[in-house]
Amino acid sequence: VPTATQVDVEPLGHDDWEILELHAGHIEEQLLNQSRVVTVGTTLPIWILQSTLIKLTVLSAVSSPPANSVLLAASTELVVTPKVR
Repeated sequence: VPTATQVDVEPLGHDDWEILELHAGHIEEQLLNQSRVVTVGTTLPIWILQSTLIKLTVLSAVSSPPANSVLLAASTELVVTPKVR
């Protein structure tokens, strides 16, 4: 599985976006502890402070060689598409 240089995601719902905005720093610190491999087109569940679950849809991934399933690394840029009301 190749390592991703960039992964584009979108919150599943408006509430997911609002929670993500409030806890962006925590998500940035904890994402690799919760998920290492993602696949384009799937939903990625992320726990916030062990009590709140948000879901992100994986829209695309950039890797070399190109692949639908990629490894997340500390150097992977996570691009979040806003989901405003």
